[in-house]
Amino acid sequence: MLASESWVMVPERITWETQKCQETCKALEADALSLEDGRRESEQEVSRQKVEAALLHERIRQLKEEAWPGTFQLESEERNQLLQQKAALESELEQLERLQIDQEPPAPPQRFLVFKGLTGEKAEESLRDTLSIEPRIRYPLSGGMALVTFERPEVAQRIIGLREHQVQLDECSFMRVKAEPMELLMPVSMEVVLERSPRQVLLSGFRFPSLSEEQLLDKLELYFSKRQHEGGEVEAIQRLSGPGHVILTFLEDKVAEQLIRKGQFLVTIGKETSNMKVSPYLDGKISDLTVSMS
Repeated sequence: MLASESWVMVPERITWETQKCQETCKALEADALSLEDGRRESEQEVSRQKVEAALLHERIRQLKEEAWPGTFQLESEERNQLLQQKAALESELEQLERLQIDQEPPAPPQRFLVFKGLTGEKAEESLRDTLSIEPRIRYPLSGGMALVTFERPEVAQRIIGLREHQVQLDECSFMRVKAEPMELLMPVSMEVVLERSPRQVLLSGFRFPSLSEEQLLDKLELYFSKRQHEGGEVEAIQRLSGPGHVILTFLEDKVAEQLIRKGQFLVTIGKETSNMKVSPYLDGKISDLTVSMS
């Protein structure tokens, strides 16, 4: 009985399985069609990408041939030029630094002095520039003696010629004095050693006609006391004889050196502007002196 029932159910099972397989086969066929469509689309996309890649490679090749070699050559030439300019500038800077180290400070303004033993007003008129000496007589005197110096030599000669004189002391008394010439030691030749002052500079070559001497000295002291003009604190200022010569004395040594190194200044005071030269100031010391009795 059991065998008969199992056999009866086999055809139904086969039919069900067949239908199931047919449905699966249709699903697989649909998937296969879909995959085929996707494959064809992928192949078309790959073909399109290959074409675009080929075109891109061709474009890149053309750019390399047309533009890049020239650009590389131009950049190489510019780089070589820049390197040459850099080397030239470095060489020039090195030379300037060497010159700045070895360079002597600017010379002071020249003043030609000639001494020929001439005296008096005619001598001063005959020389373009003169050496002036202010006598400071130091003479040992004993009791009852006095030394008198006159501005005009003829006055001294007249008094010496009279020889004896009577000097009224008051209403009731007087004294007699005798006038005699004096022999003084006068320089015949001398040797002067010049040394640079570390804190002093000589200003020359300027012209401010509208300023008085006091105003000029005040303005110059103010100008060179400012750091922006490479100056410093001024200890003293003095104007020399002759136009346009001033001595500045600073508290610090380095101020004078940096001003001398620059050498030339364009100074504006009020509405006037003038060039000005800064030179080392030379201190003179007598190293050899020959004198004779006058």
